[in-house]
Amino acid sequence: MIKNGGESGGYSRYRWCGELADYPLLSGMVEHVAPSATITKFAKPSISNDMLWPLLLNIFGFAFFFGALTMIRLRNEIISKEGHRPWVVALAAQSNQKG
Repeated sequence: MIKNGGESGGYSRYRWCGELADYPLLSGMVEHVAPSATITKFAKPSISNDMLWPLLLNIFGFAFFFGALTMIRLRNEIISKEGHRPWVVALAAQSNQKG
C-alpha cells in the first residue's frame, strides 16, 4: 500500500486497489467482472427468446404505465391550478350531471 500524503496519515484505499489490477493474476479477473450485453447488442441478443420477449413487454408496459400516470397527474395539476376558469367549471358541471 502507498501511504497517503493527507493530514490523517492513513492509507489511500483507492490508490491501493488501482495497483492491485497491475498484477497479472488480478488483471485478468478485473476484465471479466462486467457481464456482456444481453439486449443492447445490434446482432443476435445473448438472452434466450423465452426470456427476451417477456422482458421487453415488461419494459414497454412499465414505460406506458409511467407515461399514463404522468399524463393523469399533469391533467389533475392543470385542473387544480386553473380551477377558477370557465372551462374547468363547465367540465366539473358536466361530470356531475353524468355521475
